[in-house]
Amino acid sequence: MRIARTQLNQNPFFSEAIDNVAILKDPYSVDLFDQNGYHLTEAEQAYLPFNGYECIERRHEDCLRYDWIVWDKKEGAHINHSDIFERKGFSDNAKEQLLAIAGINPMLYKLVKMKPNGVLIYPLITYQKMLFLKYFITNGILLITKQ
Repeated sequence: MRIARTQLNQNPFFSEAIDNVAILKDPYSVDLFDQNGYHLTEAEQAYLPFNGYECIERRHEDCLRYDWIVWDKKEGAHINHSDIFERKGFSDNAKEQLLAIAGINPMLYKLVKMKPNGVLIYPLITYQKMLFLKYFITNGILLITKQ
């Protein structure tokens, strides 16, 4: 078992605007807003390539997911998930773009108000106990809490 050498982008915001604003005008582009989770709406996904990200598909979900711990799945402790998920906020040109179109599609205000955050998913299953850790980046400081 080893910790992956995952490097996260330290900017917690999407700052670059997108070219095709038609998706932002569509009220269904924010229809499945996952308020407490890491499923990205279609509107958020549109910002990924303009801000240096690729959408990572995980089963049926679209999210920003990275490896945290990798292990040989044939031996040792069973780790059900060991992922890092993050959710970006919006700033600069991206935020201005959302605000400009929110008059047409008020659902975009949900994205404007959203604060960036992330989570380490780490349920280590040993002796029928599970440990969940959640992290937040606040003012550039990584805070890890037990759930």
